[in-house]
Amino acid sequence: MRIQWGKFNVKQFCHFTLATSKKLGCLVAGALIAGVLGATAAEAGLITQTDNFGPLSGGGTNLTTGGPFKFITNSPSFNQFNGSPGTLLSATLGWTITGSENGSGNFAGTGVFSYGGQSQTVTFDTVTDPGPKSFDFTGSELLSLATATGTGTFVPSVFNGTMQQSGLFPWAGSMSNVLGTVTLTFAVDGGITSVPEPTTVLIFGSGLVLLGLTRRRRKS
Repeated sequence: MRIQWGKFNVKQFCHFTLATSKKLGCLVAGALIAGVLGATAAEAGLITQTDNFGPLSGGGTNLTTGGPFKFITNSPSFNQFNGSPGTLLSATLGWTITGSENGSGNFAGTGVFSYGGQSQTVTFDTVTDPGPKSFDFTGSELLSLATATGTGTFVPSVFNGTMQQSGLFPWAGSMSNVLGTVTLTFAVDGGITSVPEPTTVLIFGSGLVLLGLTRRRRKS
């Protein structure tokens, strides 16, 4: 709509104001919807605990059976999620465990690192493929929320290092320099909501004023 500014026309001006108010009302409605959606989207945070162990070593000599024999064990423990920071969304266990194994005698054997329902196996032969052999065991496990929630400490899994063999007896085996880093990560919905940008607030406020004037104009 075109306004003739040279000659002030009240009727034209009122119509222009009403049309502009309607357009701004639509814009404000869109901005309001975006702002509300942004304000209700909670941001997730991470809470991480770490348990380091080692170096550990263990073994056996003059063994007269094939095994398996448990040479290394460790039980990393963590604080449970007590609910105060927010709502627990997930609990993830992650680990990196390294070390080595060796044996003496005349046999072929295997060494196993196990943790979190997973394992790594290293094989060796004292004659054709002697040790020491190295482990580099990494993995992760998603824990149940019920297990990770509480007010105390808990042991989500137990680490074991075992060896066994098939060959001549007696024999000796060992595991050494076993180092572990185990982390427990909580993903938490802390209920932190985003705040609308100042520009959105300004547009929203201006729109309310114009909409109010429009309603008053219609009533008059």
